[in-house]
Amino acid sequence: MNTVLTRPTLALLIDCWHNQSDPILDQTWHNIANYCCSNPYIQTVSVSSYTLNGFNYDLVKEEPWWSQSDELFNQTTKWDYLRQDWHRFRFHTDQDAGVYTSPIIRDMKIRSDQVPLMIANTVQLAYYCNYINPAIENIMIMGMAWDMCLQTRPVGWDEVSYACQYGLLGNVKNILTKQDCVLSSNCQRPEISSPWIPIDNQHFYLDYSQHNINI
Repeated sequence: MNTVLTRPTLALLIDCWHNQSDPILDQTWHNIANYCCSNPYIQTVSVSSYTLNGFNYDLVKEEPWWSQSDELFNQTTKWDYLRQDWHRFRFHTDQDAGVYTSPIIRDMKIRSDQVPLMIANTVQLAYYCNYINPAIENIMIMGMAWDMCLQTRPVGWDEVSYACQYGLLGNVKNILTKQDCVLSSNCQRPEISSPWIPIDNQHFYLDYSQHNINI
């Protein structure tokens, strides 16, 4: 295995929606769940299922993901801005939102050495990577709508890569993805191309030189 893949990793699972009628979705969610469980380098698994409220994002509330995050980002933090930021989100129940994270993801097995979280934006991600677990060196992005959600959500690869380039994410050096753990917006396996570079036949890393900050 390429050495970049053996570094402490945080997995961001974005918009892994439930759809009983689509076996391709379910297979992808099984791929993600199995990968997160079997990969010893994934230390933290975060789920974010976003809904739109006008021009703002809300989140589908998940357990145990939400409780762990509420404890870190709201209950125990001494950073009041982080607490205020947490309260800017509305957290829906499954019934309120009308859509929800697939049970394959929501109920996936979390190892005793892993932390389950809900991470909604780069402020929370920066707090976690700088203060809670500064050992994290890789961010692995997986989930639904490669050409939309996985790129443009508040923890999509656009925002995460810019935060990395600005040095806001502690020791994070690499943004990664895995071919069989992502889907396009039409539920097909997407073509992963520049600025992403293949590591092997499944893993890719984001090349910052092709994804520059415009200042």
